[in-house]
Amino acid sequence: MGRARIKDFDGRICVVTGAASGIGRAAAIELAGKGARLALCDRNPDALAETARECAARAASGSTAGAATKSFVQAFDITSTEATEAFAAAVFAELGVPEAVFHVAGISIWGAIDVMPQSDWERLIDINLMGTVRVVRAFVPAMISAGRPGALAMVSSAAGLIGMPWHSAYSATKFGVRGIAEVLRFDLESKQISIHVVTPGAVDTPLVKSLEISGVDTSDPAVAKAQQQFSRHAVSPEQAAAKMIAGVTKGKYIIQTSPDIALAFAAQRYFPPAYSLAMRLLNRKLMRVARDAGIDA
Repeated sequence: MGRARIKDFDGRICVVTGAASGIGRAAAIELAGKGARLALCDRNPDALAETARECAARAASGSTAGAATKSFVQAFDITSTEATEAFAAAVFAELGVPEAVFHVAGISIWGAIDVMPQSDWERLIDINLMGTVRVVRAFVPAMISAGRPGALAMVSSAAGLIGMPWHSAYSATKFGVRGIAEVLRFDLESKQISIHVVTPGAVDTPLVKSLEISGVDTSDPAVAKAQQQFSRHAVSPEQAAAKMIAGVTKGKYIIQTSPDIALAFAAQRYFPPAYSLAMRLLNRKLMRVARDAGIDA
């Protein structure tokens, strides 16, 4: 049996989590333009409603105008298993079993191991890792039972590929997402469901602008300058979403949204000395920023 993959989204039922902003919002709007029937969720009801309006406008003006573009929108907190399962049940009732799930929802908190409190670890794990588990468990069994080709794309991170400084807690969750994908890509191959793990680097989203760093005042000029330098390397949410959607249609397993992360991942695998040097230099730079901000790091 050949590997099943979805080659287009016209008329297909697609779930997008984290659709109120960033990559999730951009993905929802692009899928609307491709004629997808959308099920959108996020914890921010006002921003989610705005995304739904933009999706309707894109669908009306897209090349597939006139195709079935019915959408279902629901705001809830992905840390709730009951709410996630209720959303899935509502999607099944309103639209049917989805052919593609784009799980984008997540948060980012950085911090040194001796500074980050237990509560930040637990919050990251509950949203990023257990949120992924909740979405997978809510949708995949029904997709298997449907017996038709499907796709599950889960957003990990560059921090799910490489050892970035001050990312121990965040990386634990994003390596975990990658681990789920690594197993499911084989478990679900015979079920005609393709698995895709998306590993963005810097993306110019509200998540970057509101970045939390445990024990660090992110309004400090030294930290703000470092964030500006980080943002200069960022791709737009639209670029990242387009890469993700194109990667799914091409059947790619690891989908990278920027060339710098692809280079770092290749160095990690094929030229470890260069990778180790790059990580040490990045760590030193971050420590200098911390010292400039008056932080004992």
